Amino acid sequence: YTSTDSGVNWVARETNRNWYGVASSSDGTKLVATVESGQIYTSTDSGVNWTARDSNRSSRVVSSSADGVKLVTCAGAGQIYTSTDSGVNWVARATTESWRSVVSSADGVKLAAVGLNTAIYISTDSGVNWSAVETVRDWTDIAMAATDGNKLVGAENGGRLHVSTDSGANWTPRDSVRAWQ
Repeated sequence: YTSTDSGVNWVARETNRNWYGVASSSDGTKLVATVESGQIYTSTDSGVNWTARDSNRSSRVVSSSADGVKLVTCAGAGQIYTSTDSGVNWVARATTESWRSVVSSADGVKLAAVGLNTAIYISTDSGVNWSAVETVRDWTDIAMAATDGNKLVGAENGGRLHVSTDSGANWTPRDSVRAWQ
């Protein structure tokens, strides 16, 4: 479903699928959506028309640069994949892990990913190379300030929120121990 009036009204698009993740360019024209155990779909007209991309895989979350050109997705039990052409082509990156979340800065240069019993992984070159920057934990989610990618927060299941203000170089635990999801 898409909306052109901030969610007041919705129009059904595409077909019924097991949609899992969605991301948008900052102007809402370029969209990317994942189907669990299915293909990745892209739209260049705000969701009116969709094109199936890549092969079937268990892609879950997906993130987009502000212009919708650089995309990143992760498979629940697989690799991280990046695209530099709005989802037409995808390249396998990083190692095979139980990835749960991946995020992108506005320019698509800085990326961060977390998974089940992994470290927090950071890329500063649009996903070509990845570095483990935080302790192995049961990470459930990660968020990044879109502007420059310098500020991050990671959520640890049965643990705390962990915050970084220097692109992931250093992390500080915050708040109480909770079942963060």
